Amino acid sequence: MMKNLEENGFFSEDVLKVGNKWVYKRYDNDNYAENPQDFHFSGQIDSVEVIGSDEVDGIKFFTLRKCSFNSVGVIIGESADYEKINNSTRWIGVNPYNDSILFTEESGTVRHPGEDFNYSRHQEYDTGELTLRLYSNEVIM
Repeated sequence: MMKNLEENGFFSEDVLKVGNKWVYKRYDNDNYAENPQDFHFSGQIDSVEVIGSDEVDGIKFFTLRKCSFNSVGVIIGESADYEKINNSTRWIGVNPYNDSILFTEESGTVRHPGEDFNYSRHQEYDTGELTLRLYSNEVIM
């Protein structure tokens, strides 16, 4: 599998195959405006497994089971989500149970833009704002 990932890039459909699993740590930055490189481990670890695939309106989706664990290994969250890699090699998540979503190649929420360094998403919350985008050749650990 590693050879396919190197040839096709991380966000190819090689990643989303039933049975694939991965684990990652979450990092936070409490003062990004003043120190954008100051990330620290949040204590949360996420585990992901591709548990199935379905076709919705002619588009292939994969079901991902996600578990979040706190620093002592207790499950603090669990979900099953439909996700896909679109033709632009963006990782997309959708809610197939939401009747208002039109399933197209681009519909859904971008989980990761692949190698599109021009992509950004801005969200406003009651507690502040969040802008998501890629940075090339930077290590943020």
